[in-house]
Amino acid sequence: MAVGSFLRSLLSMCSSSRKSSHKTQQTKKTRDGTHPDHQQPLPRARARDFRENQGYERAQGDTWPAPREQQPRAQPYRESREPLRARADVKTIPRKPLPVPKRKPVPVRRKPVPERVQECSDHQPPNARNPHNDQAPSTEPRLERSPRRHEASEPHNSSGAGSTVGVVSATDRAMSPETIREVIELIAVRFSHIPYAVSGLAAMAYYGYDVKPFKVSIICPEHTHEALKCWARAQGMLAIPRRQDIWGVTTADGLIRQFRVRFPHDFQDAHMVRAGTSSVAILSLAGLADEIARTYVNELKHADLGRQGALAKELMWVLQRIIVSGLEEHVLKPERAPHLVRETFWLPFTLSYPDSVPLFKAAGWTIPNDGW
Repeated sequence: MAVGSFLRSLLSMCSSSRKSSHKTQQTKKTRDGTHPDHQQPLPRARARDFRENQGYERAQGDTWPAPREQQPRAQPYRESREPLRARADVKTIPRKPLPVPKRKPVPVRRKPVPERVQECSDHQPPNARNPHNDQAPSTEPRLERSPRRHEASEPHNSSGAGSTVGVVSATDRAMSPETIREVIELIAVRFSHIPYAVSGLAAMAYYGYDVKPFKVSIICPEHTHEALKCWARAQGMLAIPRRQDIWGVTTADGLIRQFRVRFPHDFQDAHMVRAGTSSVAILSLAGLADEIARTYVNELKHADLGRQGALAKELMWVLQRIIVSGLEEHVLKPERAPHLVRETFWLPFTLSYPDSVPLFKAAGWTIPNDGW
């Protein structure tokens, strides 16, 4: 009993001391301004409380974004611009266009056209007006026709007295038989010391063929190329621009007529004669027939039937001219026409034009029976 009473007194003393200390601490906290129950939290607990309070405040303010399915769909750019355009149309005020002052037309100054420039005459061949016109076959050999394709639209030349500069003129270049003879005689006088021979359509016109060529063609040996060029300049002949093989000589009417110079490698095989008072060197009729035969063989490669027909017409005329003239210097012989007597010309030509066989025989040439 004594022990129990002792324990009860001890417990009462401890409880009374604890209560007095608690009251003392509460009084002290009240004086400092803090509540005794509010203790200072630990750092981790402080961070957790901050996150929880922040989430609570956001939830109260409804600042969290809603799910994507519940969000309103944004309008396209064009649909959002429609109300703005409607407002702009309502607010726009139409303006009247400003009057444009009328300006006076500025007069154009044109250079005076020289008197020598004229339209092409009506008697000019149709092939000269349009170089691409293939309706009518040309009667000019290929050696003269091929350069003329690029010259049909070129200006013509003329010169005044005492001038060495060519004056551009658009007159017709087709030369009459009288003009052809004048040009040939001028060439014969100025190139008397140089071997040459008139060929092509100019030579046929000299013998009486009805044609008006644009230029006179001559052939010379290859070794006379530089000598002829220097001598032509010394004689006052004009070089045609962009054409080193064509020169110009002034006739009595003041126009510069063109003549072309070729340098074939087989010049020594060409048969030529001297004609006229000026002793003009010109291909004989047999030499012209040989030249046409060589051109015909070259045209077979291009298969131009119209061109072949024109060459056949020219050759028929030459054969008839040989028969009519009856001169021995124009008779067909193998040494005078080496290209004509070859099989490469004879077979295709006689098969295409069988009526020419009697003409060849009358002109002096007959097909040999052996070797053909």
